Amino acid sequence: MLRYLITSILIICSFTLLGQNLQINGKVIDENQAPVPFVSLSVEGTYQGTISNGEGNFSLEYKGANSDTICFSHINYQKKYLPARELLQEDNVIVELHKKDYEIDEINITERSISKIIDDAVDHSVDLITDNLPIYLKTYYREFVGENDSHTKFSDGLLDYYISEKSGKTKSKVKVNQSRAMEISSDVDESEFDILSPLDINSVKLIELIEEIKDIFRKESLVNYNFKLVTSNTDERILKIEYEPKSEKDAVLYYGTIEINQEENLIMSFEKNLDPSHAEFSKEINLIILKGKLLETESKIIFETAKNMYHLKYLKRRFDIKIWNRKRINIKYSFVSDLLVFDIEDIISKNPIKNKESENKKSLYSLGNNYQTEFWKNPNIIQFTENEEKIIDQIK
Repeated sequence: MLRYLITSILIICSFTLLGQNLQINGKVIDENQAPVPFVSLSVEGTYQGTISNGEGNFSLEYKGANSDTICFSHINYQKKYLPARELLQEDNVIVELHKKDYEIDEINITERSISKIIDDAVDHSVDLITDNLPIYLKTYYREFVGENDSHTKFSDGLLDYYISEKSGKTKSKVKVNQSRAMEISSDVDESEFDILSPLDINSVKLIELIEEIKDIFRKESLVNYNFKLVTSNTDERILKIEYEPKSEKDAVLYYGTIEINQEENLIMSFEKNLDPSHAEFSKEINLIILKGKLLETESKIIFETAKNMYHLKYLKRRFDIKIWNRKRINIKYSFVSDLLVFDIEDIISKNPIKNKESENKKSLYSLGNNYQTEFWKNPNIIQFTENEEKIIDQIK
């Protein structure tokens, strides 16, 4: 009888951990105890997940069971799979990742071989993205705006995206569920001019994001770059292509990495940064009463496959722009945005976002404050670093 009661209690307790919201908080570090940023966390067999912040910290909440498996993945580190029950035992768990053992491929790298590798992976990735459309993404988005090295604006929100395809192009509609915006006083009177942010909450164009890789590495542009093909001894499926501009080229050029899953022939991540030694070749742009010039740009895109669906996980954009005229305007603007996909709704053929709910404005900041809960304290969003918390406190 006692054995029966104990067994019954255990069964009941196990069911209480099924289908409930479970939360895991922690930090990702490497072998040297240094934090690892931009680690993708995902709950195996679901679309739920998050990403670690610049200090390696994360907070993951998911609806499932303590028997689920959490995957930690990063381009430079070996994937790690941990049972949720192990992670749930601590309030703040420490997860240690080990670096991949990379080696440079000794094969003669030609412009033709690079072009074919990238083109084939881009084409296959676009085909798979297109096959998975329409898709409904649940996201967290935020943007920082700086002026002359001081932050002046901040906004963030919970956004839903319904993304479909028409004639080989992405169509997206965005619904802003909750948002907040804040601003600090500025020494610049922006009423004298109209500066448009290059950030756009409507610009989550999945097909175009991937095809941009091919645009950068057009055959006529390959002569401007040096390439390294780097393979991992611990994960033979992954090919990493590192690229950097040739120093003698007088043009606006970039450096970064492309990660390709060779087994599935898919783009898994892409980084593009304006090379400082080639930024001087950025052209001046006439903006009626002003002139502008791009000083720095950075983009980072992470894709993942969950439940056999290839989809966007994280997108970061940064633009540093100088604006001036002959009078007294001489300003450096910095625009930074992060978009994290933390869940995906089941595939639906009909757009659930009504026209009156769809947001047409580019800037989230322009929508002001519209929130019912303190959503920025939710798990699954990108956790703020200590420095970011200070910036937001200053802007408040």
